[in-house]
Amino acid sequence: MPRAAAWLPHGYHLDAHSHTHGQLVYAAAGAFTTTTERGTWIAPANRVTWTPPGFDHSHRFHGRTDARRTSSPR
Repeated sequence: MPRAAAWLPHGYHLDAHSHTHGQLVYAAAGAFTTTTERGTWIAPANRVTWTPPGFDHSHRFHGRTDARRTSSPR
């Protein structure tokens, strides 16, 4: 299961992309938004978003954000 963690600066943006596995993104500090064709979800600190496999999405980080990510095949 691939994992990653990073401190990201305010305004950092990841363009639209998708993954072969589902993705959980967690903000240990700061906040982020996940945007898809179906809407935008806001995740403040201590919250997580789930993106299913193959689903196009982008992320924007608000404030200095301690972001964590893990993937799951389902």
